Amino acid sequence: MICATKVSEREKFRISSSYYLLVTGELEKAIQTYELWARPTRATANLSANLGVDYTYLGQYEKGITASLEDLRLNPGSAAAFTNLWVCIPR
Repeated sequence: MICATKVSEREKFRISSSYYLLVTGELEKAIQTYELWARPTRATANLSANLGVDYTYLGQYEKGITASLEDLRLNPGSAAAFTNLWVCIPR
């Protein structure tokens, strides 16, 4: 990925992928950049975990389950997601 100093991570991905695609014609590098850009991050997983817990606190169990399942998809083994699912799913 091309390094630019005063832009966000998202902008770095956009600039790099556009450069490879439109300037150099290096489609493999453009695809590689898009794939890196599309990967979920730790922050995304934490966001899903927090959403799941917050929805549960509000009694919105279906949304809590959905967010917690997404957390597990992004962060397998998430204790927060398992705990939240245990609270949300009727026994």
